[in-house]
Amino acid sequence: WEYCQRAAQTIASGGGTVKGIRQVFAELGEAVRLAPDYALPHAILSWAYNAAIINGTYEDDELVDYIARAKAHLRKARELVQDDLLCLTYIGGAENFAGMQERSLHTLESVLARNPANAEAWHIICQTYAYLGRFEDARNAIDRARALAPEAGYAPIHEWYRALTDFLAGDLEAAAPLIERHILHQPGYGYVSVIAAICTTAFGDDAGARRHIARAKEHNPQLRPEKLKGMMLSQPDKEKGKREYAILERLWAEDGA
Repeated sequence: WEYCQRAAQTIASGGGTVKGIRQVFAELGEAVRLAPDYALPHAILSWAYNAAIINGTYEDDELVDYIARAKAHLRKARELVQDDLLCLTYIGGAENFAGMQERSLHTLESVLARNPANAEAWHIICQTYAYLGRFEDARNAIDRARALAPEAGYAPIHEWYRALTDFLAGDLEAAAPLIERHILHQPGYGYVSVIAAICTTAFGDDAGARRHIARAKEHNPQLRPEKLKGMMLSQPDKEKGKREYAILERLWAEDGA
């Protein structure tokens, strides 16, 4: 339990960075070593490996292993979970990051049906709703999470999830200031800098966009546009995703020119 709590705090403070996600792997790996039949670390590990995959926080030779580990830990968590609502919450989060939004929705809504005051489930279901294109539900979910647990350990991510929801909905003016604030919180989170660059380009500031790309590269030498392609093209508005991925490829090439 203690290692799981440490990992959750690391996720909140730096889970989008290479250093942070590797620390999460280490903490939860120790939890699994000490209690291999405890479901929760398996669920959070699946969430974390899937997060690393979609955020591009892996070296090229690690991808196949990360995919296998994400699947194995999710399978183990499902086998062991029983009635642990916190574990089910992370299972739902892992399902969303693995592209199984409908299954994630079922898992998380079943948790909230049993405990409507589960702030962590409201926090995590926000992204599931957002990637299903249910933007008002996503905004309401993060507002509910904030109201229930305004000072929880994962509270710093609330604003980022709202920013991501607004970005996916195409409301870049609402998203941009929230994204900029999250950069101050996690400057090493490459994907945040990438979508900041896309917003800045939309506002006509290509020079500012290239500065965001330069920051993403500085903190993430392993990152390339194709590592973010799956996440960008899985937006509810597929044409928006294609346009923005093309912008990313252009900005990335220009920064290296």
